[in-house]
Amino acid sequence: MKGTVVKHWYSEDQYEDGEKLKVMTAPYQIRLDGVRVNVGNYIYAPNDDDSCIKASNAPHMCAACGKDEDDEEELKFCSCLLVKYCNAECQIAHRKSHKIECKKRVDILHNEKLFKSPPRKADCPVCMLPLQIKLNGTAYQACCGNQICGGCLLYAQDHSRSTAVNGRLTCPFCRVVQDYKDGDVLERLRKRMEAGDGRAHQIMGYLYHNGNLIPRSKKKALEVWEKGAELGSTECHASIASALAERFENGQTVDGQKVNRHWELAAVGGHVEARHNLGGFELQRQNFRRGMKHFMISASAGYVDSLEMVKEGLTNGDVTKDEFEKTLRAHKDSVDAMKSEQRDMASLGKEFWDGNSHVIVQQQILPKIVSDEILGATISSDAFAKLNIRS
Repeated sequence: MKGTVVKHWYSEDQYEDGEKLKVMTAPYQIRLDGVRVNVGNYIYAPNDDDSCIKASNAPHMCAACGKDEDDEEELKFCSCLLVKYCNAECQIAHRKSHKIECKKRVDILHNEKLFKSPPRKADCPVCMLPLQIKLNGTAYQACCGNQICGGCLLYAQDHSRSTAVNGRLTCPFCRVVQDYKDGDVLERLRKRMEAGDGRAHQIMGYLYHNGNLIPRSKKKALEVWEKGAELGSTECHASIASALAERFENGQTVDGQKVNRHWELAAVGGHVEARHNLGGFELQRQNFRRGMKHFMISASAGYVDSLEMVKEGLTNGDVTKDEFEKTLRAHKDSVDAMKSEQRDMASLGKEFWDGNSHVIVQQQILPKIVSDEILGATISSDAFAKLNIRS
């Protein structure tokens, strides 16, 4: 709304006698010519050429007490960004008359953020191709904090003689020798965590969650993930949501809204499987159109399961033909962008992964981190329904 004109210039000959002048509305409370202008009030202006006042340069005022904003005391915006207040007391006093409009505007802002195009998926730092959605066959390098795709790991294996140091493999990116003793791995992960690496927090959380290298503690795992989430890690947000969903499936009471909130934060950050989960939540709530919006976003990013849901949406009339065609083209483009000959060879699996000591050790130390069961945010439809009941 910034910059919306609240005084509108016009020519009188454009209007018939007695017709109201064309006007615009104030986007939030301001003071204009010494008079309070509430949200939605019309401003009738004479023809004053370039001197029209805009919301961006009009002085603000407290919506409760009417105090003007000045250089000494800056007013604080409400979460709806429509009105400002001096302090919490003024906000509470104005709440009764403002809450309906506030909630409506907050929902609009939330949906704008939730459904906007997510950030582009991270690239493998070696081949510079987008990383696969499912992290099977990729490896997190605790030395430099990079996630390396299977194709580049395969290349490193094939060229191990030229890259090895004293017969030991090195990181395909930073060339640090890969010593996979338990203590070395934990020490490197802790250093990455101290450097603010959210992915390192996620991996350390899973080590606690599964009891690998360190004593098992799901409570400690959540604490580590929460710290990673504060750093903006989408993986940690998704991990928290998945862990809470797992608790619920084991019969524990879970805050469904908290699960949904963490998946939303992960989805906004580009976590495709979390986005798919949100679509499932909306279907359980009978919000079919909203659910399809989520599925179209994750399908466009290359997620096959979401594309199948979009196909069902087309059959049921919840997705238009044009939307389906657009999603299908985007899906193909995303899948093609993630393909390479080396990745195809690595995806053959057994021959490469079982013969590559570098990756074998990586999988032995972090067995769940490269598997669908723990990284995949997808949960059963029954769990969706039950979580919705308690949300």
